[in-house]
Amino acid sequence: MHSTLLSAFVAAILSVGQRILSLNETFEAWYNGLKFMLMGLLVLVLAWALADISKELHTADYIVSVLGDKIPIEMLPAVVFFIAAITAFGSGSSWGVMAILMPLVIPLCWAVMENYGGPSPR
Repeated sequence: MHSTLLSAFVAAILSVGQRILSLNETFEAWYNGLKFMLMGLLVLVLAWALADISKELHTADYIVSVLGDKIPIEMLPAVVFFIAAITAFGSGSSWGVMAILMPLVIPLCWAVMENYGGPSPR
């Protein structure tokens, strides 16, 4: 966050100092960029919040207890991809999918691999 503000400040100083943009044009460009990035930032913040909520509710433990011994290991990549595709379509963000699904899918993958004689994280 600090590096983002510092780089925006340095870019503003350089563009005004070299007379590429006026001070007013620089503030206008910064504001337009901020508006452009706000929706993406909002999606990420909400995805992180949803991931934290699912962690507090122990959603991963529930998913493992329900599906851990029912999913064939051969189908696991396709199932995870399908769930990620639906989540990406619903949220509109691939970054959000990572924040939401990683805490849920990794324990499920470990449980399925363990059921098929694979390595265990324990």
